[in-house]
Amino acid sequence: MNKRDKAILNDLIRFRVMSRDQIITLHFSHLKNPVSNCNLVLKRLQDRNYIRPYKSFQPYVYAPYDSKIKDNSQKIFHFLSIVDTYIELTKYDTPSNVLIEPKFGQKGTIECDMFCLFRNTPFMIEIQRNQYSDKVMHSKIERYEQFYLSDIWQQFHWQRPNKKIFPIVLMITDTHYQITSEYIKVVQVPNIHSLINMFSPIEKSPISSQSSKGGIKIKIK
Repeated sequence: MNKRDKAILNDLIRFRVMSRDQIITLHFSHLKNPVSNCNLVLKRLQDRNYIRPYKSFQPYVYAPYDSKIKDNSQKIFHFLSIVDTYIELTKYDTPSNVLIEPKFGQKGTIECDMFCLFRNTPFMIEIQRNQYSDKVMHSKIERYEQFYLSDIWQQFHWQRPNKKIFPIVLMITDTHYQITSEYIKVVQVPNIHSLINMFSPIEKSPISSQSSKGGIKIKIK
């Protein structure tokens, strides 16, 4: 298995599932014939029982060979939405410390869809594909506030010793909810492009996928 094969498999393990086109975007977009090259690689990985396809999707969706996600699971669409958000982020910078559905506590505490550092700013990302009641959203925010008050987040390995930062709660949603909190910062946008547009004009242009170590810290207006 070559380096690219391992990278594809690692992404499938991390994201649970990915569509063929998402794999092309992340691993083959720089090639002259990305579709045919991707198809050949995925077929080889499939033949060697590293990955398996969900053939009810066109183009196919792929998962690690031992994945327990059923072909008709609604979670597939959710995980694909997470990958789409990650890909959107990479158009502007390369996220680091990426965690998919991380467990920061016992069941019933916060359960964000993705955590990452993006331009030196920590984000807990919630991808809302459906519309929820105000009661459900307020309950979600209360769990984030309880997590803030627990001080567990101050022990995260990426925290700076002299300045502890609680992640911005970023909600990717087409529905704007009436959310207020005296403890945490909540940002609601329909997509990452809209998030970028909240920054100063100099920040609006997509950059290459290579991220400088210095980075640019995000400041929400």
